[in-house]
Amino acid sequence: MDAVAKEQWALALLTATFDCSQQKFFQAEYGRRRRSPAVALALCLTLGAFGAHEFYMGRLVSATLRLLFCWTLIPLLLALIDAWFITRRAHAYNTRMAHALAEIVEESFAAVRADAEAQVGMAYLRTPPMPARLQQSQREQREQPTWLQGTPDWLILRENDGSR
Repeated sequence: MDAVAKEQWALALLTATFDCSQQKFFQAEYGRRRRSPAVALALCLTLGAFGAHEFYMGRLVSATLRLLFCWTLIPLLLALIDAWFITRRAHAYNTRMAHALAEIVEESFAAVRADAEAQVGMAYLRTPPMPARLQQSQREQREQPTWLQGTPDWLILRENDGSR
């Protein structure tokens, strides 16, 4: 199994308990924040002496130091050493970020659900009483046989008054 398939399998297991909207949100955020190991390796090999791969991975202090000392060629040697490990670092970054994002999604959606349930409960308490005419109409519908429910009143022949 290649690295991409392993990453997709791990993400599927991580988001297995999410509903559709949570998975959409997770996939959108993960796609936006994910770091490609191939891009990281290409930056390391081409612009590693200037710390471009460190900027890409979000390690700003290390990247700034490499940029400041690029004239000494020490960052170039460090970049060649980093080339061996950069893909593993990118995968580790993606894994850490996916787990943190999954926690954020679970917590934020739980908070939104709690707020919505609280608002619905309060709205239910504030619902005005139903007018007597609607209550009577509902009682009449309950008294009708099931095959007549939903039929307009003008189509139903009533035995007691003979009207339509």
